[in-house]
Amino acid sequence: MTAHVAIVFSRYMMLSVENRQAKDQRTLGELFFYLSDELADITWIQAIHLLMQVFIDTIHEKYNLCEQGLEQMMNTFINALPLDFVGRLKKYAII
Repeated sequence: MTAHVAIVFSRYMMLSVENRQAKDQRTLGELFFYLSDELADITWIQAIHLLMQVFIDTIHEKYNLCEQGLEQMMNTFINALPLDFVGRLKKYAII
């Protein structure tokens, strides 16, 4: 009886795996990798630059600060960052 139950469970598991691979759309793992390969990755510094630009635009729109106020706020923000991080930002700064 134990062997029979083990064989039945094994067969059920194999049939379930086959059924999922044949019919379930969630198993299209290769499709995910094909799509992700097509998308271009942005560099770390480009991502930081985009975030900082959104930060500046949002602050400018919300608080109507002049350029000097925005510059002062950005300097305060950058000075609050860890020194290692600030050094890397200055090294790769986009002007």
